[in-house]
Amino acid sequence: KGSSVSAIEEAAAQDKRIFYCGELTNNQIVEEEKKATLLVNPRPAEGEWTAYSFPSKNMEYMASGTPLVAYDLPCIPREYIPYFYQITDESQMGQLLQELLYKDQEELHSFGLKAQKWITEHKNAKVQADKVVRMLQ
Repeated sequence: KGSSVSAIEEAAAQDKRIFYCGELTNNQIVEEEKKATLLVNPRPAEGEWTAYSFPSKNMEYMASGTPLVAYDLPCIPREYIPYFYQITDESQMGQLLQELLYKDQEELHSFGLKAQKWITEHKNAKVQADKVVRMLQ
């Protein structure tokens, strides 16, 4: 749900590749994320707040094993950079997506799985809790 529903429905009426699923459970969403070729988070680095608000959607997308395409926001730690495709300029987003969709599917899948492995090994609840405990000690 959200303010974009009507725009999505309008786009779906014009392009058969686009469809609005309505509201889904989290499990249903994760299953759909795994089926996608790419997952795009088009949140641009506009506004001072983007330096402080890490998009958790990026972690969710990376954990799915499907390659993430997103802006390199100021709040994203440098250690994430090798694990997603960066949008560097809004005017270049279409070109980047086109280039990625022409890549070999196995190459894209491998890239997504590498990100999934990294995120699940290095950004899981146990690792993060250990960091908090060490900081408090």
